[in-house]
Amino acid sequence: MIAQPARLLFCVALPALATAFLARAPTTVPHTHSVRKGRTVVMESISEFLKFDAKLGELEVTKAGVSAPFGFFDPLNFYGGKTIRQKKKLRESELKHGRVAMMAVLGIFVQELWHPLLAGDDFETALSQYYGVTEFIPDFGAGALFVLSLFEFKSIAMGWDPVEETLKEPKIAGMRDDYVAGDLQYDPLGFCPDDDEAFVRMRTKELNNGRMAMIAAIGIIGQELATGVPVVKSLFG
Repeated sequence: MIAQPARLLFCVALPALATAFLARAPTTVPHTHSVRKGRTVVMESISEFLKFDAKLGELEVTKAGVSAPFGFFDPLNFYGGKTIRQKKKLRESELKHGRVAMMAVLGIFVQELWHPLLAGDDFETALSQYYGVTEFIPDFGAGALFVLSLFEFKSIAMGWDPVEETLKEPKIAGMRDDYVAGDLQYDPLGFCPDDDEAFVRMRTKELNNGRMAMIAAIGIIGQELATGVPVVKSLFG
């Protein structure tokens, strides 16, 4: 009874791993004379580059993630009545959670299939292995949080309004107009295409895989908490 739902979650979540950590790669901007290389911009007009990035940032939140049969996937109407900047903040959150979920699903299977440091029946599930590690390394959780905070600081520095602009009036910082959600300038395998339309299609794949991975991660963790049976054992016996 457990194996079939677990197998389904595994089958729909595994493709998510292929598109994890997509980012806007260094590109040659169409119809302009500007080239973006990392954080360096060489161009005739700064405004041309910012206009291009703002356009892509808007396309990313209005066109990406739209697929049949749901269309623009927003079942709780979070995007209703929001400005582009507010939508970008929501999209940034969704991308981050989707990427974490994709890594989580992969991590659960890797840990449960191979855990040489924590052998034995008491450490069959990924959750039990985490608690086991904290017994040997009490500060493991704090260390992991520190590493994650480094990525978050980079994200804030690149995508959020600068402090001086935020402090002009009492408000919560928003996303920069020229920031594309999820862009950490990290694409080691070169998945991200240069063309805008191709980028939107690729981002749609990442969003859909991330959404499925979030559902899969919740399902796997819930199943293991309820049954105490590792998902790999449910799948493979």
